[in-house]
Amino acid sequence: MIRRFFLLLTVLSGMSAAQAQGDASAQPDIVYNRQFYAGINVNTHGYGLFGTIGKNKGIYKLRLLSLDIVFVKHEKETKSYFQDPNARSYFYGKENNFYVVRPGFGMKKIIAEKLRPNGVQVGYSWLAGPALGFTKPVYLEILHLDESSTSNYYIEVEKFDPDKHYIDNIYG
Repeated sequence: MIRRFFLLLTVLSGMSAAQAQGDASAQPDIVYNRQFYAGINVNTHGYGLFGTIGKNKGIYKLRLLSLDIVFVKHEKETKSYFQDPNARSYFYGKENNFYVVRPGFGMKKIIAEKLRPNGVQVGYSWLAGPALGFTKPVYLEILHLDESSTSNYYIEVEKFDPDKHYIDNIYG
């Protein structure tokens, strides 16, 4: 009698658990028309911002438009300081800042979607587009000797010129 009771209890609890889970395919899929994501890119040779806009072309296909703006620093850059603690740091010998703008167009295709909260989605994507480089000249604060007085100096902001500017006359 006790065996039959436990057997009946086990069968009923299994049926109620199956009914509570339901059929995963019966739940409606939420399909968004557009996606947007953005972020910060930080690496050893610079930093930047990126943003991507996606538009659905079906449940498993997404058309992408992307834009990255990245500041690239040279691997040999070292910070230099003037003797005055109020002076700003600078990179001696650096003539230009280099920026890269990368617009792109591409597609994303989902092969297997994420069915559970801790599941994995499998897919692939591609982006194509140019990488456009821009340079901006570096301006430094330069110390100049006041010609009317031999002990007074004044500071002017000038574009860096390696023939005129040395470590001794760069303020920041």
